[in-house]
Amino acid sequence: MPQIYTKYGDEGETSLLYGGRVSKTDPRCEAYGTVDEAISALGVARTQVESTELKSIIKKIQRDLFKVGAELATAVADYYKLQSNFSVITEDMVTEIEKHIDDLNNSFQFI
Repeated sequence: MPQIYTKYGDEGETSLLYGGRVSKTDPRCEAYGTVDEAISALGVARTQVESTELKSIIKKIQRDLFKVGAELATAVADYYKLQSNFSVITEDMVTEIEKHIDDLNNSFQFI
């Protein structure tokens, strides 16, 4: 089994994608941690819904949120590396998620 520790300590810092380190108190760490929690919550939701269409929408949103997390975990100076290797968040993705939210809100009656 691989080791889950480094024996060096982290001195309160964490690594970013493509290198670089930031304090664990950096707001980006809180942000991508929150994004990870949202991805997990959506995974639970996906297991509970019966609609194939809704499962598909949730899965797409999860994939987009992984991209958000990757962007948050990449230093500005290294963003071009992320862009050259992976798809990044676009305005069209945001618009599509907003449309799904509107459609879902319109399909449910709230008290």
